[in-house]
Amino acid sequence: MCESRNAMGRTMGLFAVVTLQFVMLWGSRAIASTVTLKPGENVAAAVANAPAGSTFVFTPGTYRMQSIIPKDNDIFVGQSSTGVILNGAKVLTMEPNGKYWTKIEPLNPTVYVANHCNPGHARCYILNDLFIDGKLQRPVSSLSSLAAGHWYYNLTTGTIYISTNPAGHVVEWAYTTYAFRGAATGVQISFLTVKNYATPPQAGAIGGPNGKAEHWYIHNVNVMHNHGAGIAIGNYSKVMYCNSSSNGQEGLAGHGAYITIEHNTFAYNNQASYMNFWEAGGAKVTDTSHLLLGYNYVHDNLGTGLWEDMYNTDSVVENNTSINNLVGIAEEFASNLTLRNNVVRGNRKMGILISLSRYAEVYGNTAEVPVNGIDAIRVAEGQRDGMNTHDVHVHDNIMIFDGTKSGRTGLSGNLDTATNVTFNNDKYYKKNGGYYHWLWGGSTWISFTAMQKAGQELTGTVSTGAP
Repeated sequence: MCESRNAMGRTMGLFAVVTLQFVMLWGSRAIASTVTLKPGENVAAAVANAPAGSTFVFTPGTYRMQSIIPKDNDIFVGQSSTGVILNGAKVLTMEPNGKYWTKIEPLNPTVYVANHCNPGHARCYILNDLFIDGKLQRPVSSLSSLAAGHWYYNLTTGTIYISTNPAGHVVEWAYTTYAFRGAATGVQISFLTVKNYATPPQAGAIGGPNGKAEHWYIHNVNVMHNHGAGIAIGNYSKVMYCNSSSNGQEGLAGHGAYITIEHNTFAYNNQASYMNFWEAGGAKVTDTSHLLLGYNYVHDNLGTGLWEDMYNTDSVVENNTSINNLVGIAEEFASNLTLRNNVVRGNRKMGILISLSRYAEVYGNTAEVPVNGIDAIRVAEGQRDGMNTHDVHVHDNIMIFDGTKSGRTGLSGNLDTATNVTFNNDKYYKKNGGYYHWLWGGSTWISFTAMQKAGQELTGTVSTGAP
């Protein structure tokens, strides 16, 4: 009995701490009501029947196929940081069919065509993912290609095929589109796991279509195996201390002003294999102003780790660690950018890219290029939609080249239009030697001596070996 009371005390203490955090972060206000939820209940109905500004407390367990439309200032909080699961998939009973097992299920309407898929992954556009014992199965485009760990969908008959005997296993079919969506503001979500939602690309299982969730605060949430983005946010929203990993397209999508994304993990995203340079990877935001993007751990995404694209102003990107992605950090169409104290390593194409941007300070970063990598810190000039690169200053960074013939840094593009771009006082380390690790205009790799003749890195240093 004492143990039971102690456990209850810990639970109530957690709830009290979370409530206090929300009050401190969002200002005090009267809570309209508190509703305690249990697995099996209709959460959407409970929210619809409660007044705006209510608090919904989830007791531990799995809440299957729930799609919630919050009201203004609603709070959603789990009693356990790991034991409350919103699962968007339905459980299937497969029937034997020759050497396969099958089930007829309709697809969610497809919203993007297959030309956004990487080669060899032509069915990334199918939003309904299939899981066996919680493990994602890979879709194939023909029945003849079906093997263990994969599944096939006949688009004509609406039939799912698997080759694994489902006896003793749980087969799940991602079915529900969103866990939380709608036009409400001031929504707060914490201590939940949200997984297996059939979310479209560029939309979040939490937040719905990109940019629609305004003034949302998402804290200490685990988001995984949702087909599009795990989380999508809009103006004045905050995502902090979350883990959004192993989603189909990307961990997070954002669009708007005064967004904060800090202390999160974004890993192993783009499981569906969307094209990276369309949109895929850890976290991508567009058309932002006054973005705070910091202290995130971003790794092993099939795409760009952290990406700002399309007219971003007054951003601070700092103290992030982005490793083993295709691109570590990408900044496109940025103005008044501060990018400092980040660590990028093992990214197979680029460490840090500054493209078509202006008035940027890039300093205090460490960029290490793997043997098969290309760029450490690259500033790219070009002309698009009236934008070009100018007034970009790269200084006091550490750049490490692991290979003798891989890794470069500098400015690419037309020197006549890329005005007031400077590299200075950076420290370079050639771990295994090599001579041509720089570029200045065009695409030809040049030596450090040639870089200095171009007026760059006059106080920079080059060393052989590791730092």
